[in-house]
Amino acid sequence: MLTRHSPDTPIAAIVEDMPVLRVQTRETVEELGFDARDAATATEAISMIEAMTRPLSLLVTDVEMPGDRHGLALAWEVHDRWPVTRILIVSANKSFAAEQLPPGALFLAKPFGAARLQACVHALFDGPRLGFMPSPSARSDLTK
Repeated sequence: MLTRHSPDTPIAAIVEDMPVLRVQTRETVEELGFDARDAATATEAISMIEAMTRPLSLLVTDVEMPGDRHGLALAWEVHDRWPVTRILIVSANKSFAAEQLPPGALFLAKPFGAARLQACVHALFDGPRLGFMPSPSARSDLTK
């Protein structure tokens, strides 16, 4: 079993401007075995990722955040600079078609529970690349 300090532990970046959601998302991703780090803006996230000594495995980013870039722009930048990073884009106010997302990225509509977030992360690493997860009403079994 990997420990949080193991050099083999995958790293996740959680980018969310709402502190409560950032903590909840980080804790859920850590339960899946990631060493999760968080940022409140896209600029802060890029600085954090650039400073990492190991590659970023997962980016979970909200779309609407303060600062000079929104989460979709961050997702495309991460895809372009670190193409092996798996990307999950979340938003309560916007929805995106698969072709608007970086290749292989998924979109998850807010609100979502831990089970839906975990299902998306599993899909990014284990399943086919769908481009989106159905809305909570379409998949009520995952809204725990």
